[in-house]
Amino acid sequence: MSATLKKRYDIDLVYMVIPDKYSVYRALAPNAEGYDRFIPRLCAELTERGVKNLDVYSLYARYSKPGMPPIYYSSDTHYTAMGKSILADATAELIKGLDATAGPTDRQAAADSGMRR
Repeated sequence: MSATLKKRYDIDLVYMVIPDKYSVYRALAPNAEGYDRFIPRLCAELTERGVKNLDVYSLYARYSKPGMPPIYYSSDTHYTAMGKSILADATAELIKGLDATAGPTDRQAAADSGMRR
């Protein structure tokens, strides 16, 4: 699918595996078992295979320490404004990096075809 999107529409497919609240805050839960690091392992494998991805678990793990503003609401599994901002900023940086690899003619062709990056 990634190759087809790139070839036909000049769109880069990026995988983002979103961790659940328990994975991110597991260390703070009583009697929690260790995390098997599935998401970071998956992202490493995707990277090794040349698949663009954003390791959201590792990103959020940096902000899951006691005393830091929460990234999930305490009463449910939705993101707080902080959680949304962290992910939005990381996504924007990733997209900027992808856009930097496109030449001016690539951007103009996409604009002329009505496609957005």
